[in-house]
This record gives sequence, C-alpha cells and structure tokens, in this order.
Amino acid sequence: MPGNDRNAVPFAGRKRRRSLLRRLFYREDPFLVLDAAELDALYQAFSCVVRLHPVVLYWVHRLNDQEYFVSSFQHRSMAGYSGLEVVHVTPDEIGYYRLPGAKVGGRGRTEPGVYSIFVQAPSRGKHYLRIRKCEFGQLHLDEVCAPDVQDASSFLTLKRYVLDRSKFADEMRTIVERGLEWDYQRALLGEPDLFQIAEWNEMAGKCAGISRKADALLRARAELRRAGR
Repeated sequence: MPGNDRNAVPFAGRKRRRSLLRRLFYREDPFLVLDAAELDALYQAFSCVVRLHPVVLYWVHRLNDQEYFVSSFQHRSMAGYSGLEVVHVTPDEIGYYRLPGAKVGGRGRTEPGVYSIFVQAPSRGKHYLRIRKCEFGQLHLDEVCAPDVQDASSFLTLKRYVLDRSKFADEMRTIVERGLEWDYQRALLGEPDLFQIAEWNEMAGKCAGISRKADALLRARAELRRAGR
C-alpha cells in the first residue's frame, strides 16, 4: 500500500521517505510522514465525516465508535488495491488484509464471490464480516455478523498486515473531501441542510486544515450557510 499528493495538505509532514526498491517492485510512491498530532487530527476528521455521511461514503463502514472497515479505495495511490485488499482503521493502527488470490503490490486476482472473514486489531474484539466481490470487481460489505456467530469456524483466517498510518493519509483525506463536497453540492442545488448547527460546527472544526481542498469546501459551504442555503 502506497501514498501521496505533493501539495495535498497545509500541515504536510516533517519528512518524505523514498525507496527506489519499493517504488519499482511494489509501486510505492514517496509519502509524507505525519506526526502523532497530525495523524490524530486526520483520524478525527475521517471518523466525523464517516459518521455524518454513512450513505454517501458507502465503501466505508462504521463497525463501532472507533473502528472502520474500508472495502474500496478512491485515491490514485490506493486504487490498484481495490478488489484485492480491505483495510481496518482504528485510532492507533491501520491493518489490511489480502483476500484469497491477492498478492503483494496490488497483484494477483481475487475471484468474484462471497468471502467470510474476521478482522481484529490488538486489544480489540473480532468482527465477523461477509464480503461480496461482484463481477465488476468491486467489494461490498454484505453483513457484520453477531460476535457469537454460529459458523465462526468457517470464516477465513487472513494474515493481518500493519500499514504505516501516514501511507493511508491521502486515502483518508479523499474520504473527508468526498463528504464535504457532497454536502456543498447539495447546498448549491438548494437541497435542505441535513445537519444541525452543532454537527456542522463539529465537522468544520475537525476538518479544518486537513487539506487545501477541504478548507476551500468549508469556506464555500460557510458562505452558503450565511446566505441561508
């Protein structure tokens, strides 16, 4: 899993890693290494937007207040892994799983069908999930099963790989931007505001500074709100 847009974020990280070997063999772009405060701010923005936009961001699934499951990828650095890998996001770690047939570097082939897997981060409970890969190559989360699922032994035990949180930053920013852009477009079309003042203030506060695009969308949306839209 890779990353990066050169001018994507105002508080861009302290240094940039470069590895010619990984770029050649794993298609891994250089990425900005964010510090703990930046990573926390990005996670807070991500979790807020996902909570407020559950239908729009249909490929991001909220497992509970702190854990999320991402079944597809939108940023160019991650798009090649769609249909092959899934990501489990928690406040302090990002893990990913290769589905059967997937190989390192976004290679291999996962056949269409239903896959029953469980995901688990350290010190957290298991989540039993049924994932469907359609004929067009997309992954969909069909079901989050009960913790005491009767056929637990039939769920695949996939190796959990830990992803550098900074590598997934561009993907998380893209998710934040998609939610903000959807809200802005609704306002432009005269659609009713779906959020209470407190929810809007929370989203604006947590998403500010995440990226230049996010800041621009927040400013434009605030102007529409002042105009009564």
